[in-house]
Amino acid sequence: QHTLSKLVHKPPQTKVEKSSIYRLHLQLEECQREFDGLRLHFEGSEGNLKWFLERYNPKHYRQLFSTDEQGWIAAKSKKGNNAFRQWINRGLESTEKPRSIDVLENTNLEHMSVRERQMLYEHWLTENRRQKHDKAKILVQEQRRSKEEMNDVRHEVDLRCLRQAQVIGVTTSGLARNLKMLRRLQSKVVLCEEAGEVLEAHLLTALLPSVEHAILIGDHQQLRPQIQDYNLSRENYRGGEQYSLDQSLFERLVDPGEDGSGVRMPFSTLETQRRMHPSIAQLVRDTLYPRLEDAPSVLEYPEVCGMRQRLFWFDHQHPEAGNSSTDAVNTSHWNAFEVEMTTALVAHLIRQGCYRAGEIAVLTPYLGQLHRLRRRLSESFSIVLGDRDQDDLEAAGLNESDADTHAPVSQSTALQTVRAATIDNFQGEEAKVVVISLVRSNAQRRCGFLRTSNRINVLLSRAKHGMYIIGNAATSMDVPMWRQVVEILKSKDNFGAQLKLQCPRHPDSPIAVSEPDHFVQFSPEGGCNQRCVNRLKCGHACKQKCHSTLLHNAVYCQEPCPRPLKGCDHACPKHCGDKCPQRCQVTVFDANRHLPCGHAAAELPCWQAQDLSEVKCPMPVAKQVQGCNHTVTVPCHVKVEIPTFNCPAVC
Repeated sequence: QHTLSKLVHKPPQTKVEKSSIYRLHLQLEECQREFDGLRLHFEGSEGNLKWFLERYNPKHYRQLFSTDEQGWIAAKSKKGNNAFRQWINRGLESTEKPRSIDVLENTNLEHMSVRERQMLYEHWLTENRRQKHDKAKILVQEQRRSKEEMNDVRHEVDLRCLRQAQVIGVTTSGLARNLKMLRRLQSKVVLCEEAGEVLEAHLLTALLPSVEHAILIGDHQQLRPQIQDYNLSRENYRGGEQYSLDQSLFERLVDPGEDGSGVRMPFSTLETQRRMHPSIAQLVRDTLYPRLEDAPSVLEYPEVCGMRQRLFWFDHQHPEAGNSSTDAVNTSHWNAFEVEMTTALVAHLIRQGCYRAGEIAVLTPYLGQLHRLRRRLSESFSIVLGDRDQDDLEAAGLNESDADTHAPVSQSTALQTVRAATIDNFQGEEAKVVVISLVRSNAQRRCGFLRTSNRINVLLSRAKHGMYIIGNAATSMDVPMWRQVVEILKSKDNFGAQLKLQCPRHPDSPIAVSEPDHFVQFSPEGGCNQRCVNRLKCGHACKQKCHSTLLHNAVYCQEPCPRPLKGCDHACPKHCGDKCPQRCQVTVFDANRHLPCGHAAAELPCWQAQDLSEVKCPMPVAKQVQGCNHTVTVPCHVKVEIPTFNCPAVC
């Protein structure tokens, strides 16, 4: 009704269109009233059955509810039984076989046995329900027909706007929902973005009869479409490959398969990447994209603040936790060591003060790990979650309320903000620095989600300036692509069990960490253990350990304040880092000092001694109040002659 009312009052429609919508509105309201009446009839009440008999069996109706030939009416039972139940109870038991319904319909009601009356009553109920069901079916058909007519009128309004547009944006679900209307547009070109993630059936729906040119943009070597049944996925090597419902039309046209039975369509590939530093791009260049070239702009990317290397795999042997029975659908895997190590590394990067909100991202393949990372990170600073990850956590029952964490998950604009996400939900996004927690670490060498090259590709191509992988390399070595990645990292000395930090002010000081506690021991404030060489804004030397510029500007100076106050040469009693008081509070003694009122004031704060007119004399004196002439004792500075003075004496 709300939509209809908007359509009725939405200009610039013609009167004919408004009249059509209003007529359909009335039809739908009439259908609703009919349905409400049917709901009451289906309850089988006495009034409902009386109405049925009066209309379809008037002879029996008169025998039950009208006067007989002698003018008598059956009395109602005091027990509350309705007329039908009283009529059945009045019947006599009979040993003879009950007569058929056809015979009973022409027989007087009082000439039937109990069994025959029960049979006839049930026949009335059955016929009544059948007629109501038939009526309901007719109403449903009328309602559907009216709604289709209403949608046609609404589509006419939408078509008027769409025909004026050069480009129309729509999702595949929205296209299928409005297929009848969109077909009338006679669009000749369809362009599908991220076609590698669109189900084949959805993309086929978008190929309308009028389409002459279809442009598919995507990457079949990144994430495939998501399906609910893992048994029908290509990733299931135990029979799912024969279905391959997660194979997009885009992938099928680009890669016809090993047997060559498919048709390879012409396609062009973007071979210049403008996101990753060349050292990061090498991981996907040497594995998936041999012709990938680097744009000149990526060569100018700065080093990662606080780190000696921009790309590194931190290898460890700490085992994972959680259920490992169903890798494909399980989201409960986590690794406690990686949670602490990731949090410590992210905190170190944030202390550098070089990165704004959203420029640091933490990625992990499992919701269980994401849940623990979010909880651990929120103890130190606020983080941001994407809408899809938030929904997935809620669906998995892992979303905590704000009361359970120290900081809420929100779209924060603070400097200390981290983007936390699962790998599948981070496709299409990027960050300057990416920290990856692989989670899986087991003796069976099962790497779970990250055994497919598509997910590995997405994982390794999100970072711009720097990327740090935390995980057990031995668990992933059975996957060919992971084996290639590890070999590339080892050849460049970007692999090991110690993560190398760098002090921005003492770059030659070696700092290597292998445990989360090492960050606090060797780089407690984002720098090193040497003394800070920079001076504070006040000019005093900084006594803290070496730290970042962000923390340096927030250092509290504990030296005595050298700034004199106005009107005197007394030293400020505050520390240099404190805010100076507006007035000097040092007590000044002068035995010959008198206030304007004549009273002596030997001891005064310095700021009052500079201007005696500002001093309120506290000496008690007797004064006479005007008006009531009472004599009261008040401090010397109190004026009793003003009209606003309240006399304290009992008057």
